Amino acid sequence: MRIKEIITESKIITEAVGRDLQHVEDIIYIDGPEAALNVVNRLAQLGKDSKSMTIKWDGSPAVRFGRDEQGRFHFGDKHSKEMNLDPNAIASQVMNRSYKGKGDPAVDAERQKFAASQSAIWKLYEAATPKNFRGFVDGDLMWTTTPQVVGDELTISPNTVQYFVKLTTPLGKRMAHSRSGVALHFYAPSFGDGHQPITPEIIQQLGSNEVVILGPKTVVEAQAKVNPKELQTLAASIKKFAPIINAYLAPMPGISNIAADIYAYTNSNADVLTSQHFMQWAQTKFTDKKMQNLLTKGTKGLDAIFNIMQQFMKIKVDIINQTEGPALGGMGIRAVLKKTGDQGGEGLVDTGSDQPLKFVNRATFSKANRMR
Repeated sequence: MRIKEIITESKIITEAVGRDLQHVEDIIYIDGPEAALNVVNRLAQLGKDSKSMTIKWDGSPAVRFGRDEQGRFHFGDKHSKEMNLDPNAIASQVMNRSYKGKGDPAVDAERQKFAASQSAIWKLYEAATPKNFRGFVDGDLMWTTTPQVVGDELTISPNTVQYFVKLTTPLGKRMAHSRSGVALHFYAPSFGDGHQPITPEIIQQLGSNEVVILGPKTVVEAQAKVNPKELQTLAASIKKFAPIINAYLAPMPGISNIAADIYAYTNSNADVLTSQHFMQWAQTKFTDKKMQNLLTKGTKGLDAIFNIMQQFMKIKVDIINQTEGPALGGMGIRAVLKKTGDQGGEGLVDTGSDQPLKFVNRATFSKANRMR
C-alpha cells in the first residue's frame, strides 16, 4: 500500500509538493503525521533488512529513451513533451527552448555545442536499444565521453559528485572503452506513462560496447543498525504533536499550501531548520499580507515539524553512513563531493515499499549542490 493511500480524511495537503522521490524527513509536512508514522515503521524494517536500499546516482541531465509500440526510437531529456524521432529533433528542441542568456552570441554558441552533443547521444543510445525493445526508461547521464584515467582509476564528474572507479573492476573495464553511460531509475511501458521499478531483465536488454547501463545497486554488503529507542522517541513525538501539526498545515485564507513553502525553505536551509530562521526567510519571499497571515499561525506547529524532521535526519544519516560506502565499494567505486571534498555520493533510495524514499545527507550533499 502506498503511504499516500494510507492517509485518511484527516489529510490536509491539497496540492502536490516535492518530487517523485521524497526525502524521508519531508513526509511529516508533505503527507502528514500518519504517513510519517508509517515511515518510522519502514525505518524499523530497514534495521532488520537493508537489502532494499539502492544507490542514488548523481548524474545530469535526466533523460528518457526507448521505443514505442511501432519500434520507433526516442531520446530526450526530462522536459521532452513529445518523442524525438531523429537526432535533429532533439537538437532543434534544445535550441528552441528558453534559456538564460539567449541572444548572447557566446551563450548561444555553448548552447549549440550542447545541442550537437545531445544529437550525437541520440545516435549512441538508438544503437544501444534493441529493435525489439518496447517501453521507455528514465535515468541520469553519467558521462558522454570516454572517462579520464587517473592512476589506477577512471573518473567521471557528471554533477555534484566525482566518482572514481578502479580500472581492474568489471565496471571499470567496460567504462574504459565506452563513450557514454547512464544510470537508470524507472521504466514506463509507453511514452508519458507512470513509473515502474527498473528490473534486471530491462537492464540486460539495453547497452552496447559504447553505452554502459547502470542499474540501481542494491545494498547487500552492509546491514544498517537502527536504534529502537530513537525510533520510539520519534514515534512518540509524532503522535504527541500530530494535532498541532495538522492544524498548522491546514489551508487558511492567504496561505493555501504552507507545505509548499516549507519545502522551498528546506531545500536551501536543511542544515538550519528553525522557526526563527524560517520566519526570516519568509520575510524575503512573502508579500506583506501573506506574512501577516503566517504570523497568525504562530510557530508551535512549525517547531514540532522541524524537531521531527531533525530526528528523522539523524536516523537517516546513520543509515547512509553504514551502507552507502560498502555499496559503492562493492563495485570498486569511491565518491567525493567536488566542492567540499567530503566523502560520499548523493545517497540512497529505499525501494522496499510502494513509495520509494530518498536518503540524502542534506548537510553534506545538498550543501555541495548549492555551491555549484
